[in-house]
Amino acid sequence: MATKHPLKFFSDLIERKHFNDIKANFFYSAMDVHPINPSEPSYDLTEEWILCIEGDKNGQGFSYEFYFKDFLANKLENEKYKAIDDIDLLLCEQDNVPRSLMALATLKSRIDKIEMELSSFQEALKYPFLVTILNDLNNHITSEIERLKNENPLSDSITIKWRAKKNLLAQLFFDLRNGQDGNPSFIDVDKKLLDQFIHKHFRDSNGLQLKENTFEKYMRQIDDEGKRPDPDLRFTFPPFKKD
Repeated sequence: MATKHPLKFFSDLIERKHFNDIKANFFYSAMDVHPINPSEPSYDLTEEWILCIEGDKNGQGFSYEFYFKDFLANKLENEKYKAIDDIDLLLCEQDNVPRSLMALATLKSRIDKIEMELSSFQEALKYPFLVTILNDLNNHITSEIERLKNENPLSDSITIKWRAKKNLLAQLFFDLRNGQDGNPSFIDVDKKLLDQFIHKHFRDSNGLQLKENTFEKYMRQIDDEGKRPDPDLRFTFPPFKKD
């Protein structure tokens, strides 16, 4: 059974609405609080706290101020460990090291994007522990990538010599990623990561490394210029059948 995306919570969090919903729900809970002292406020939006009332062992009620920053720090710390568990579970679902590395590369790209978008989210930057928690997740993903590479040192050195035209290789991966003749795609991968994979592992007929952006350049020709793959140069896939 496939897991949810491990970084979904943090990806959603940097969207202003989701962050504001968390904050609004925190203060909404104060509406049900009835202060022991009627003149005592049940919340403070400026200082960002709500009043909490509990009883001591003698049954006497007492109140204290519960700050949003403490609530958020605890919630994010819990979500961080959930994300790490989901990352580890995702790796367990992969049946080989290359697939695990590809999954981790996708996660690395996502967490880098989240951190970059956070830098422009001034409201969230009021809580510096958010930066720390995202950095912890990024470090965990990076350490898993390094661990797998160290355990499998050949994973980066494997190369494939492509003897045909380079645009035929690009067309092959285009059809695998986008589907052919109305069929679903055979692979699910970000085109930038796919381009990096081609650059790292494929060589031309002379044994030379293919240039970076080989696949992305081909994709831009299709997107910007409306060019479609030449049917005379395409591989014909069998009908798509789900595993």
